[in-house]
Amino acid sequence: TVIMGGVHATFRTEECMQVADIVVRGEGERTLHELLIGLTENPEDLGYINGIAFKKNGEIIITSPRELMTSEELSQMPYPFYNNDVRKKVGIGVIETSRGCPNKCDFCTEHKINGGKYRTKSIDYVIEVLRQTQDIGRFRFFLDNNLIGTPNRTIRLLETIIEKGLNTKGSVAQVPVEVARNLRLIEVMKKAGITSLCVGIESINN
Repeated sequence: TVIMGGVHATFRTEECMQVADIVVRGEGERTLHELLIGLTENPEDLGYINGIAFKKNGEIIITSPRELMTSEELSQMPYPFYNNDVRKKVGIGVIETSRGCPNKCDFCTEHKINGGKYRTKSIDYVIEVLRQTQDIGRFRFFLDNNLIGTPNRTIRLLETIIEKGLNTKGSVAQVPVEVARNLRLIEVMKKAGITSLCVGIESINN
């Protein structure tokens, strides 16, 4: 069984169904868990699983959208697991501290894939993930599409990273151009080990 997921599969479901048996649409953690159980117990009846597309009698069936997880639920997810072989081979460590973006830029899919909601994981959760993955990769990439969606929370997070001594590895983060207006934030980013920024130029007027 071929299962596809992610942003492209969510927005171009019919296209992906040309090569996949099932597409997971939107956030996949809970959907994939339910799907694997469904495929094991009753693969002929998957229509009750929200957030998927599948084929039945040659027809593509798209089920109801999956409700997004809350900040609290994101902060209760199991910590990522990496066995020793993976730890040795991975070149870039990754960390996600939030999902979505408070902005709604016309050209961006982020507010569509996340329903216009910006959700953050708890600082305690993020710090524990960093602690468990500190030895992975030569540098770290923050997966957040907008690390500074709530600047004050980001500063608290980065200050905690510094306090816990988890700032020994160079990191890359994605931020909007407005980061240039917050010198305090830039200063803390540098101290926290963020050495490179991927900056989105949302408008030539800014």
